[in-house]
Amino acid sequence: MDNVLIIGGSGMLSGVCNYFLKAESRVTVLSRTNKKEAFERGDVHWLKGDYDNEDFMDIVEDYFNSNDVSTIIIWMHNEHSDNFKRLMTFLMGEPKTDVFHVRGSSAFYSLDTVKYGDNYHQVILGMNKSNGEIRWLKNSEISLGVIVATQEKKKVFTVGIAPED
Repeated sequence: MDNVLIIGGSGMLSGVCNYFLKAESRVTVLSRTNKKEAFERGDVHWLKGDYDNEDFMDIVEDYFNSNDVSTIIIWMHNEHSDNFKRLMTFLMGEPKTDVFHVRGSSAFYSLDTVKYGDNYHQVILGMNKSNGEIRWLKNSEISLGVIVATQEKKKVFTVGIAPED
């Protein structure tokens, strides 16, 4: 059974959680709030934590010490925080864990500056073009894109289209 840890998964990534639950994976969400109503099945495991708090890495390390994590999906808004840097350093020491880092569209301008281990994958959120109009992605589109990214395991996977310069 796959063991999937999703950081920031109670909102726009709830569809990803539902996908892994249906696939009979053990799904654990680390988030500030417990939004079980966002999920189709109630067997989501919860870790209460905030990636801006001092104890964030203690929570992550404790979880890894007692669980064999096959996949981690990360949606953290502040990639420049000490906790994010500590998390990435820690995860590069976990070569059996596939790391999927969900990044906003500004990541299109810094792809070459991100250098982590072989198990690191970037999922870049782009835009959607519909009826000639460009718009932000919907949560369902983001979830589907992240699911496909975990299946294809490319180093860089774009959900939607890249923003125009």
